[in-house]
Amino acid sequence: MSQSKLFLRICHAIARHRRNTHTSSGTSREKSAIMFPGQGTQKIGMTAPLLKAFPSAKYVLDEIDAKLGFRLSHLILSGSPDELIKTENAQPAIVATGCCILYILEKELGVTLINHINYALGHSLGEFTSLVAAGVVTGPDAALLVHERGKSMAMAIASISEETLMIALIVEKGRVPDLINNVENFSKKLSVGICQIANINSDDQLVLSGTRQALADCIDHLRRFSGHDPRAIPLATAGPFHTNVMGPTVKIVSDLLNQISVSPPKVPIIMNVTAEPVNDVLVLKTLLTQQAVKPVLWWKSVEYLRSQNVQRYITIGPGNVIRNLVGKQVGKTKVIGCSSVEEIIDLGNILRQ
Repeated sequence: MSQSKLFLRICHAIARHRRNTHTSSGTSREKSAIMFPGQGTQKIGMTAPLLKAFPSAKYVLDEIDAKLGFRLSHLILSGSPDELIKTENAQPAIVATGCCILYILEKELGVTLINHINYALGHSLGEFTSLVAAGVVTGPDAALLVHERGKSMAMAIASISEETLMIALIVEKGRVPDLINNVENFSKKLSVGICQIANINSDDQLVLSGTRQALADCIDHLRRFSGHDPRAIPLATAGPFHTNVMGPTVKIVSDLLNQISVSPPKVPIIMNVTAEPVNDVLVLKTLLTQQAVKPVLWWKSVEYLRSQNVQRYITIGPGNVIRNLVGKQVGKTKVIGCSSVEEIIDLGNILRQ
């Protein structure tokens, strides 16, 4: 789309907002869930199109910079990829980008998002952005939480002498439950190294996390003795997330949650650890602290939404990982991606109907 056409679309979208300042606050006709991506979706310049189209969104980044005490906004816009990929920077950068989109929808396009959704959730790191969308914490506090969480994780990774990584395993549909049992049995007998299930993403994909040799041995064991021949895909991540290695992060997150303002969610949050809805603040805090050392039950979370007859799945934030993952599970026509300026405007139009 040309810059002139995009500018006209932005002007028209803002004009519609100003003509409809008394929009109803009722829920949308279809049940909807909003979801946010995790680490690995960051890239240099990801906020640039948003700020060019909606300069007022800089306010969000300025607030986050002030809370963190350094210019995260500059790192996102024009910093070094080697710096942005560091987990203590990538995590708040992704949260900040999601917060910019939430701000644009509400302040520039007049969409009170909470009035149009029934559930919120996020994949791993994305769970913290879902807290902002559900009114549990502010954007700056969420960014601070994940920045400190990321620093703790980086220290935990540095304490491991062996190389660590995460590997996605792809198998035939319906074979994941059996694969889980085989991996867990292997891990119980493991005397050296780390091998744990980090994510259960779909009915044909799970992610292993741990030390390189232990993961290689596990995959070899699966191929030789379990009747599985999974396709193994190493992921571009900085360490063994969602394993016991991340134990020190539990206390860091717990302490921070007790230092910031945490409100009851305005819509239920489907938590990674249980794949069940949570409204209670104490339960929410407990599960957030455990998230770093427990697997992400993503497939089960989306299955819960399907059981509640959710018909619209809105993915907000950089990248296409979540929209593609959910699209495979519920059907692509039910998924609305929202990361580019054009998609933000389109979502605003959809929700105002």
